[in-house]
Amino acid sequence: MRPRLLLLTLSLLLVPALGVWADWTGWETSNVIDWTGTDWSNTLTLNKFDPTLGTLSTVEIKLYGGVKGTGEAENLGDSATDTTLNLKAVLTLKRPGVGGTTIVEVVPIVSSTASLYAKDITNWQADDDTPDYVKYEPDPYETSQTWSSSNAADLTLFTGPGTIDLPITGAGQSFASGSGNFQSRFSTQAKGWAKYRYKYDETDIPEPGSMGLAALALMGLIGYRRRLNRK
Repeated sequence: MRPRLLLLTLSLLLVPALGVWADWTGWETSNVIDWTGTDWSNTLTLNKFDPTLGTLSTVEIKLYGGVKGTGEAENLGDSATDTTLNLKAVLTLKRPGVGGTTIVEVVPIVSSTASLYAKDITNWQADDDTPDYVKYEPDPYETSQTWSSSNAADLTLFTGPGTIDLPITGAGQSFASGSGNFQSRFSTQAKGWAKYRYKYDETDIPEPGSMGLAALALMGLIGYRRRLNRK
């Protein structure tokens, strides 16, 4: 092998390469906004990404939302009808600041359909064997929605020391549906929290000792080449 080619080959073998790979932080959990009557506004607090770990490449947030409460319906018509009661909440997580744009929404909803007989009296209660009134009170229901972003503005927003406060609202949007004449009313509560993690690129920088050994090896190769050139 020619000396120049030998030098280049050994240099590539001896100099440690920089390793770059992607990794995720573990899942973390924000504070929890416990069951509160809709409509409410609050904030979720998240730890920002620590830039000493590497370079942030993706933000991922899983927003959890729950709804519970009661729904009531009463038939006001002279004939039987089917009425569906829908307990629904909309939880919206936004970027901070005035006019902050929406990050992610989650919409927990539960429904029940009842057959209501013709009206007897209007009293918001079932008072005979052919009730024209129904009350719906389901178990609390929770669901989630996942959001991720590699947008430069979002990466900057979530990087740095300390925490970030994200505005969150819990709106009640319960409704009744059906034919005929009926009246309905609802009382709802909503609950919200988030889990989140960060994907980042990490660079493996060789230790100073390894770099020093590589430098000494290269110096030896250079000296060897000079001796060959003198011959």
